[in-house]
Amino acid sequence: MDDRKKINLIYWINPERSELFFAKKIILVEGQTDKTIIPFLAKKLNVFKNEYTIIDCGSKDNMPLYIKLLNGFKLNYIVVYDRDHQANKDANGINSANISTAGIENVLDARYGTSIVLINDIEEEIGIIERNNKNKPFIALSLVSELNYEIPNQIQNKINTIYG
Repeated sequence: MDDRKKINLIYWINPERSELFFAKKIILVEGQTDKTIIPFLAKKLNVFKNEYTIIDCGSKDNMPLYIKLLNGFKLNYIVVYDRDHQANKDANGINSANISTAGIENVLDARYGTSIVLINDIEEEIGIIERNNKNKPFIALSLVSELNYEIPNQIQNKINTIYG
């Protein structure tokens, strides 16, 4: 690992993220929306576990650094990331997403971790149709908090696997 990546990793391991060293299992997610919605849905499904910690990696491309760290310490983890093949993406965008995905999958060590791939992103999984890049965690949480909201089977299965 070059010095730039090491410094970046030190920057990202803040007090909140340092919980990963004390958790029974670490759940790595791309961003704040995933970090908000996944535990919320786990609580609704009665599978949430306090001894698991969820770490916002900041982006899909940062995940390999975390995975390498977790592998090095032999910590149990699950990586939850987006496929990122949304209909509005061109061939270059899809190719870039595939390269990021390969970067994650190539460093996974099956002795300690596994991955869950969201169809395209958490918003699509929970049924958000209109895209808005502002306040994504709030919009997603508002949707799944509605009394009549039914959790789609595909995300139910993924949440059960994450917390299983």
